[in-house]
Amino acid sequence: MPVVKTTNLFSNNEQITSAKLNNIMINSSFDSGAVVLSRGLEVTAGGQLQVPNSGITTALLDTGAIDASKISTGGPSWTASSISLPNPTTITGNATVTGNATVTGETTSTGALTVGTAKMDVPSGSAPIFGARAWVNFDADRDASGASNTSNTNRFIRASGNVSSVLKTGTGKFTVTMSTALPNVNYAVVGTAGDDGVPRFLGSAPSTQTTTQFFLTTDGQSGDVVNFSNNSLVVFG
Repeated sequence: MPVVKTTNLFSNNEQITSAKLNNIMINSSFDSGAVVLSRGLEVTAGGQLQVPNSGITTALLDTGAIDASKISTGGPSWTASSISLPNPTTITGNATVTGNATVTGETTSTGALTVGTAKMDVPSGSAPIFGARAWVNFDADRDASGASNTSNTNRFIRASGNVSSVLKTGTGKFTVTMSTALPNVNYAVVGTAGDDGVPRFLGSAPSTQTTTQFFLTTDGQSGDVVNFSNNSLVVFG
């Protein structure tokens, strides 16, 4: 049984280099059960070329032909569209995520993290960092189309994240609806309102919060509720 089938012809006294041997491997076919270089490469009964436990000692591999799942033991695992890291994972350098990333375990980075083009510097101290769950900037004096309107309808949203609508239910009274539900009702709402250069706090009612809605009021200087053109709020929890 031939070990290697190849059409390569070596001349008399020609030196056999590692590069030439690699070309033989790339352009060769193998019989089932063939062994190449004793402990280097072998062909299984199914006709697949594999590296035995003796390990890989050179870099002469066609990377496009490597089955990544076969070299993932104890390390990352790959599919056509994702990389799975062990839990927990420690990143000791800078990490850049150019696409969508899902973290199901704990990941520790000692370098800066860039998501898209936004860089998050490494903070000092060990206190945890909590991200906002929702935010919105809206105008209480305009309707959803942007027209001047003080009716009890959805208000004009200039910009937002995870907020689908702000419904005016009365003067200075609003119902905010979030697009994606929060994990529980015990979240915090902070914000300001005003249009005369004097910022005022938005007031929310935690006892009536749901995972998708909360109610708030905008108070004037004398304690009465007032409509303001500039209202900004953030949700944490």
